[in-house]
Amino acid sequence: PAHGRLRRRRRPPRPPPAALRRLLLRRSAAIPATATFRIQAARLRGGRVLGIDPGTLKVGYAVLEASGARVRVLEAGVIRPRASDRVDLRLGFIHEKLQDVLERFRPDAVALEAAFYGKSASASLRIGEGRGAAMVAAAGRGIPVTSYPPARVKKAVTGTGQAGKAQVQAMVRRLLQIEGPLAEDAADALAGALCHLHRAAQAVRGPARRTASGT
Repeated sequence: PAHGRLRRRRRPPRPPPAALRRLLLRRSAAIPATATFRIQAARLRGGRVLGIDPGTLKVGYAVLEASGARVRVLEAGVIRPRASDRVDLRLGFIHEKLQDVLERFRPDAVALEAAFYGKSASASLRIGEGRGAAMVAAAGRGIPVTSYPPARVKKAVTGTGQAGKAQVQAMVRRLLQIEGPLAEDAADALAGALCHLHRAAQAVRGPARRTASGT
């Protein structure tokens, strides 16, 4: 026929949950080493955030850089001291490695997972000891530390505070378009840093809305 064959329209991508619609304006094209996304209506003054998922056996860390409304991943990984070492030696190792990250990237803020007492007593103790090593490293450089409960981090990234680790990791991959390997602890650190930037975006939008309304 003259009109030829009709082409099937590609189905549009499924829209993200409400929390992500508030967080995202759009996703940029994938970049091999650094991925980016945009925070909706946010005019961040720029800066870097170090997210830390604390512990004494594994410590996830991630550095995000905000410029205007663009955010990119500078580095994410896991610090792994020797499991056979004494706790004090492991904490010293973690402190040293975090100092190296702070020296190389010079972040303006640190986002740290708050102690969660719903876990076992031993797990809470390990998290508390790891938090102490991270806070001392940041305090030594005069960098402010903000603690976020796990449920708040999960809600900022996935839309629900009851999300599991696999769901958080999947959403972090989606937001930052990460295709390569991503350790669970590094994903948690990225989620904490994203939560901090989400809060910063809300703080920026709040005064603007009040000014526009004349209040």
